Amino acid sequence: MAKETDEQTADKLKAELAKMDEWFAPLPPDMQWFEAQVEAEHKRLAAKKRREWALFCILAAAILGAGIAAAAENPVYFLCIQVAGVLALPLALLYEKRKKAGGPNDTGR
Repeated sequence: MAKETDEQTADKLKAELAKMDEWFAPLPPDMQWFEAQVEAEHKRLAAKKRREWALFCILAAAILGAGIAAAAENPVYFLCIQVAGVLALPLALLYEKRKKAGGPNDTGR
């Protein structure tokens, strides 16, 4: 009995949804709007890529410069920089993991 009622309810729901589709035909999204959204996202990603490469180059130059200066001045300084780098890696990975998980202040971007 319950199975028949479920089937009847499903059939009635499908019929009513078909009526709604006839009354309010679903419209495809405006192609110009869609293309504008794709273009905006492409520009945003390109700008983000440029910022990341610039930051990478600046940090690489700073790290290499500090390493060369430390090695030339005193090998103990070079060892300190190596230890700091080894300690910074897990912290950076933990930060990225939390950022991807979406902390309480995450805006979704």
